[in-house]
Amino acid sequence: MPVVGAFARVETDPPDVVRQRLTDLEGVETFGLDDPGKIGLIIEGDDLDTVHAILTERVRSVDGVLGAWPVSVHLDDELQDDGSDAPSPEENPRSAR
Repeated sequence: MPVVGAFARVETDPPDVVRQRLTDLEGVETFGLDDPGKIGLIIEGDDLDTVHAILTERVRSVDGVLGAWPVSVHLDDELQDDGSDAPSPEENPRSAR
């Protein structure tokens, strides 16, 4: 399951209302940042396309959000795209460097 860390630039008056709107989105958790015009986001979804859609379509369309940008991505590499188990380091010569 991919997890994206992002931040949203938001209107500063009232920031709590915008933060609540973001928190209400499925797959989105928020956290405070030092800059009052920014809100930290953790976005989770079933796949990277879903997470991308949450960020670009849902988060960016929330009233009071001026923009949103990803800053980190964590991909769970236990499963490959086809759903099979990923090879162990012994089975994958590229990872044994």
